[in-house]
Amino acid sequence: MPYVQVGDLSIYYEMEGSGKLLVLLHGMSNNSQSWERNIKV
Repeated sequence: MPYVQVGDLSIYYEMEGSGKLLVLLHGMSNNSQSWERNIKV
């Protein structure tokens, strides 16, 4: 699983598809599965 270190935080990220970058952020009680319906497989 890819992570980026920002100060004391370790942040998980995923990259899908091609083209311009788009950052999707979820609320505090959610996780990356919140965006499954928005990402074309």
